[in-house]
Amino acid sequence: MWISILAVLIASIPLANIGTVSSSTVGWIEGTVTDPLTGSPLVGATVTADGHANTTDENGNYTIEVEAGTYNVTASAEGYWDKVVKNVNVTASITIIVNFTLSKAVISVDPPIKSGSANANFMVNVTITDVFNLYMWEVHISFDPDVLECTGVLEGPFLKSAGSTSWSMMQPNIDNVAGTIKATDFLKYYPPQGATGNGTLCTINFKVEVEGKTPLHFYKKELWTYDGMVLVPIELGVEDGLFWFPGDADINGLADMYDFYMWREYFGKTTGEWPSDVNPDFNGDMLVDIEDFYLWRENFGKT
Repeated sequence: MWISILAVLIASIPLANIGTVSSSTVGWIEGTVTDPLTGSPLVGATVTADGHANTTDENGNYTIEVEAGTYNVTASAEGYWDKVVKNVNVTASITIIVNFTLSKAVISVDPPIKSGSANANFMVNVTITDVFNLYMWEVHISFDPDVLECTGVLEGPFLKSAGSTSWSMMQPNIDNVAGTIKATDFLKYYPPQGATGNGTLCTINFKVEVEGKTPLHFYKKELWTYDGMVLVPIELGVEDGLFWFPGDADINGLADMYDFYMWREYFGKTTGEWPSDVNPDFNGDMLVDIEDFYLWRENFGKT
């Protein structure tokens, strides 16, 4: 009889009092991680909340159980830029929804490597790839003013494909003493959709002052989309450009026979028909021809 009474008493103890975590202190963060360009779910993406983590299922969904409190929640996936949502407040017994769209956007100089002799003119494009719903962009680029002079910046077709832009009001700032270019552009009147995909944001024209080397470096680069209420930053990667003295096709610091062989291999080719990490177009006219050979011969042996 005493054994039966003891069993009844044990069974009557509330389960909440048994175990390491009380359900009254636990909440949940859940949501979906997607690719904004395709709208498809990202399977196997990792979502963390200050040490707590889970991965997304075949539908791009995740759930993380945490103690009530405030968390920074980060989503990451291979081939995408991480995205963080800060100060997510989790209340006990409540599920908080945090959805992510991960960006693959990259802003870059195209072509990435240019060269040319003194007094030559050339241009490069500032391009964007894999961007979704772009409403505004801003870039600041530095260069060596002893090597190059910026002679102008033109608006590219990408952003204005989505609507009227601010370019005529927000003219680029060019400082050939400091060696800086500052340009920005945004969609006026907030059209229903921004610009999506790949394209040219602007085109920069340069004049070569002396044969030399200078990076074309993005020291500021920002993209924004619009969520219906405010502008929201877009995560992005960046690829700087390089201006290099003519004759050194493989960019190893020496104009030698290997550069001649590369010139010969790509003779007659135009920009885009040789790898992005070399430059056999020594005079910057976007064509590998006999003029480039003369520049290689002139600079042979130079470093």
